[in-house]
Parts: sequence; C-alpha cells; structure tokens
Amino acid sequence: MKRLLKTVAAAAAITLSVAILSACTTISAKKPAKSARIVVKGFEWGPGVTGILVELSEEATDISVKDAHVTTNGAEREIIAASLAGEDGTPQPSAASSKYVLLELKTSSTEGKDIFMTGEGVVGLNTYAKTYPFEATFTATTGGKAVTYTVSGDAGNKQNIISPDTELFNVSGELSGTYKNPNTSQDEDLKLMYKAYEPAALLEDGAKNPLIIWLHGAGEGGQDPDICILGNKVSALAKDPIQSHFSTDGGAGGAYVLVVQCATMWMDVGDSAQGAGDAASRYTQILRDSILKYLGENTDVDTSRVYVGGCSNGGYMTMNMLVEYPELFAAAYPNCEAYAYFEYEKNADGTYKDGRSLATSTRWMTDEKINRVKDKPIWFVHSADDWVVDPRLTALPTYRALLDAGADNVWFSYFENVVGTDDPEANQNVVISPQYSVGPGYMGHFSWIYTLNDQVTGVQDPKAIATSEDSENLGFVPNNRGGGSAKAQGTYENLFDWMNSQHQ
Repeated sequence: MKRLLKTVAAAAAITLSVAILSACTTISAKKPAKSARIVVKGFEWGPGVTGILVELSEEATDISVKDAHVTTNGAEREIIAASLAGEDGTPQPSAASSKYVLLELKTSSTEGKDIFMTGEGVVGLNTYAKTYPFEATFTATTGGKAVTYTVSGDAGNKQNIISPDTELFNVSGELSGTYKNPNTSQDEDLKLMYKAYEPAALLEDGAKNPLIIWLHGAGEGGQDPDICILGNKVSALAKDPIQSHFSTDGGAGGAYVLVVQCATMWMDVGDSAQGAGDAASRYTQILRDSILKYLGENTDVDTSRVYVGGCSNGGYMTMNMLVEYPELFAAAYPNCEAYAYFEYEKNADGTYKDGRSLATSTRWMTDEKINRVKDKPIWFVHSADDWVVDPRLTALPTYRALLDAGADNVWFSYFENVVGTDDPEANQNVVISPQYSVGPGYMGHFSWIYTLNDQVTGVQDPKAIATSEDSENLGFVPNNRGGGSAKAQGTYENLFDWMNSQHQ
C-alpha cells in the first residue's frame, strides 16, 4: 500500500512539473522555411560556399543553432555563426526582427569549395556543378514561439545562389564578330563576354578615373564571367585595400575594374586546345575591340590610365596584348605569365611534339617584340616553384631581355613559394621534382594570390640581374617577403601604388 502511494505521489509530481514547464516554455514545433539560397564567395583557392540564407514566412526575433544541422553537396558543415540578415544576405545581428536568417559556415581550401566542377566541354574549364543539394535545420523564435525550421534545395546550374563578390560587378556586356585567325588565316565567329565594377562614387565624382583590366587563367574560360571573378578571388580588385591605392585629382578615389572572358582560353591558337605560348592568340583582335567597346560605353575612364594584367593564360595574354597594341595601356601586371621566350618543336601539321615540352633555341619573344614593349611600365609576379609555367622559360629571360634593351620601369616580384592567408592550413603543394619546394601553402603556380591579397611589395634588384652571370636563374633571388628586397623606381612599396602613378 505504501509503495502504491509513493508511485501515485511521484506521478503527480511529474504531472505538476510538466504543467509548470508548459506554462513557462512553448514546446518547439517543426515547420518548413519558405526558401533558401547558398552564399558563394571567392577565395584564394576559388569559390567557397560560406553560408545559407533562409527566408521565413514570418519575422524571427532570435536564432538558435543548438542541435542545428547543415549539409552542402552531401557534406556536413560546421555552423560558425547565425544571425538575422537582410534580403541580400548581409548579417544584421542587432536587428529586432527579420524574415531572413543567415547560417554562416566554416569554409576552407577543403570545405565547401565544390560549387565548381571541371572538365566539361573544353578540357579544364570550370562550370557550376549540375546539382548541388543543400539542407538545414535550425530553431528560430517567431510569433513568440520557438520553431524548428527545415529547408532544402538545389543550387546546381547556378540556381538559388547569392554571391556578394560577383554582384560588385554591376555592368555586363559582350562583343561578337568574325575575325581572321592569325595562325590559320581562316575567318572565325568569336564572342567575348565581360563584367565591370562601376561604383556610383566614381561615375558621379566629376573626374576621369583609372581602369584595371583582369584577364583570366585557363580554367575560367566559358560563357559566364562570374566564373572568372570567383575562380581567382578577382573580386579583391574591387574591394579595399586594393581600391584604396588608386586616386584621381578631384575624384572620389578608386578604379574601375573590367573582367573579360573568352570562350576557351587565351592561349587557344585556333583548335580550342591550349598552345605553348609561342603563337598569337585567336582572340587578340577581338579582345582589343572589346576593350575599346567598353571604353566607349564608360566615357568616365581615363584612357591614359588603363592597366592590363592577369594570371597564367591571362598573363600570356597580357604580354600578347602589349606586343600587339602597346599604345592601349599605361602599365601591365602579368602574373605567372605563360608567354613563351622560346618557340617549341612542332610536327609538320603544326601540332606540338611531345606535348608542348620541347623548347627550341629560336626566340618567340624576339628583340623586335622586346623593343615594342621596353618603354611600357611592367611589373611581373612569379613564384620560383611554379612547375606549370616554368619562369626560366618565360618571365625570367623576358625580364632580362627588357633590362638589356634599356627598359628602366620594369619590375619583378619573385617569390619562393605561395603561402596564402584565407586558410592557414592549406597544403596543396604538388611535388614532381626535388627542385620544387615542399611545405604548407598552394602549388607554386598560384602566385596571383600575392597580387590579389595586396602582398606584392618588394622587387628584385634590376642591376644585379642585368649584370648576373648565372645562366640558370639569371641573378634572381626568390623572396617571400614581398617578392624582393628592392623598391620599384626606388620609391614604391606596393604594386598598386606604383600602378596608380603610371600614365601614358
């Protein structure tokens, strides 16, 4: 009897506790969110999925990530922050309420970088993944109740994506036409696309402003310039601190940025395959016309301050455009440039022997070409451990030839290897020979990371290189403290400060 009474008393106590709890707290219910989009930003390694922006059907006043769960493309993701947000994805942690919730995700060189896929169509070109499923579960306080929201979607083929970095480039354009291939003499129908960063402050400041042109690498060709902007963190050109280096008398400060995309790759000589950098690009003339078209559309550009640069294939195209149209540009900043110094052995049909690996003693960067560009301000950036574009066959001898020809405003930042800042644990070095460095960081070809991180500060000593008897390294001494121990023109401590000062 006593045991029965104790059992009844315990049951009554539990019932009373539940009643009290129910009076103080609303038990969470499950509810689907209205919609969601993933947030994509550009990093040193390329694009990264940094968050999920969720739209609710009613205002939320508080967010909880306790027991929250997020996956993107089937991978579990770590939530590092959650806040109320604006419709554009901007966090608004101090807002009283919002229909938008931002779940920010840990992103690195190994996490959340899979929104691009490669190998479709022309070998090596990046495209958005065809399918990219995502889902999230979290708790939000709406209508005074704690509600567990669930959401899922697919960001494949660029749907359900928000990208603050690409949205900085607010002007789009393209140019199509029929052009004669300089190698085959055949007429070809070509098209280039472009996007530009044109902030209202520059358009409305009453002063002409400079223009920075970026030419993409081999993997970023196609029919969507957003691929170029995200593929190499090119959005950095449209942000501080790089923008803060540019000024105009009486102007707001800053520069326009133009990103141009070809359908394949700049080193395509006519068969949609990558050449060895020892031939003129099929896109040479249409790129000139695209730049002129843009200058005609944005008459606020100071045409005496047009700066051209790019990485790898884009570095090749930078040198190609300087050789062909030096009058267009006030300065150039080629990164890991692939414009060959020597020609390569070819078969009778014009194809390359042994996969474009046999250099001859015949110069492609001839004295005539050197003389065409020696008076143009140029700042090269390269890494000594670049096994994709060997600097000893491209930029190093070209720079030495420029010095020998009397060039006095050409500079070279030469790094030991490539170590970034977005992911301190990144380790993507590929070892193919003992001569290349081993250690943390990125493969040596990624030297554009230093440019886009605004870390190009030092240069090699041109006098030491001009007088060096070192036949292999030509007097270059790699330096990860900015690329060299000297200063450009004895004054400039930063690539972009130097660029800002260059005028036609």
